[in-house]
Amino acid sequence: MIFDRDEKFFFADFSGKLLYDINDSQNLRLNFIAIDNDLDFTETDVSLDETATSLLDQTNLSGGIQLQSQWSPYLTSNVN
Repeated sequence: MIFDRDEKFFFADFSGKLLYDINDSQNLRLNFIAIDNDLDFTETDVSLDETATSLLDQTNLSGGIQLQSQWSPYLTSNVN
């Protein structure tokens, strides 16, 4: 058997974070990430002239926010 293979692959990601101190007692945190994966795989059995193709496409976008507050030396809060 003789196989002919063709692969195409792409990957990218991008992320960021923002740290903002509103005042001495409150902090705001923002973050995000975007991911993209693409894979095209083609395999041909030359002797049988049969082709199989596999495709993968993944995309993800995610983010988060957090607010930290110091209300007194004994009381703090975190909101996510």
